[in-house]
Amino acid sequence: MNLFVLFNYTIFIITVWDLNMPSFALSTQSGKAITRMFHRSVTNVGSPVSTYKATVVAPPGLEVGVEPSVLTFKALGQKQCFIMTISGTIEKIVLPGSLVWDDGVYQVRSPIVASSYLSSN
Repeated sequence: MNLFVLFNYTIFIITVWDLNMPSFALSTQSGKAITRMFHRSVTNVGSPVSTYKATVVAPPGLEVGVEPSVLTFKALGQKQCFIMTISGTIEKIVLPGSLVWDDGVYQVRSPIVASSYLSSN
């Protein structure tokens, strides 16, 4: 699904899954393989100098990768980007998971939800 955004008389096409939301959701036909990449940016609001490590609880039956898996900040307000890739086959109606960025003091948790639907054919 695409969104069309008008900015400064220029139209940008943005995929829904690339909106910079704190959650991750994907859906496909039951039993069909899927691979989806999510691009996200995060802003440091914790300790000025900090390193966050990614921990993923993948939805059952799916593989989840995060690149980079470590984000190092040197200042408050600094932005970093990462890409999450989810692939596999969704057999159940709804599968939950999560991504947690942890610096040993703060934890930032984002839900992952994978869902499937039956073919209408």
